[in-house]
Amino acid sequence: MRRRCQRARAAQRTTASDLTLGGIVKHLTRGEQVWTRIMATGDGKLPEGMLDMGQYRMADGDTLAGPLEQYAVAARTTAQAVSELRDLDRSVPLPTTPRSPGRRVGMSL
Repeated sequence: MRRRCQRARAAQRTTASDLTLGGIVKHLTRGEQVWTRIMATGDGKLPEGMLDMGQYRMADGDTLAGPLEQYAVAARTTAQAVSELRDLDRSVPLPTTPRSPGRRVGMSL
């Protein structure tokens, strides 16, 4: 019963937006995964799933525990990747998106 209640709260829309608490956790997870890939490759290519709108909402069957565990794994992976970097001042190209066509922007790690 308690898990169902937590899932319902995590999936509940509280504003006009479709974004939910669970969706925020899923989006943070995707952000960690995307940034780790950008840091690791430095190739400026759009990481798979970066623009997937499903990252903003709880899917049918999602529990709150699932996205929370996925975030913990992604955060540990990011921390490990950062600890292995030799130069945090190095700049990497950010991927271009439909909102930034043709603009190549670099960002310090």
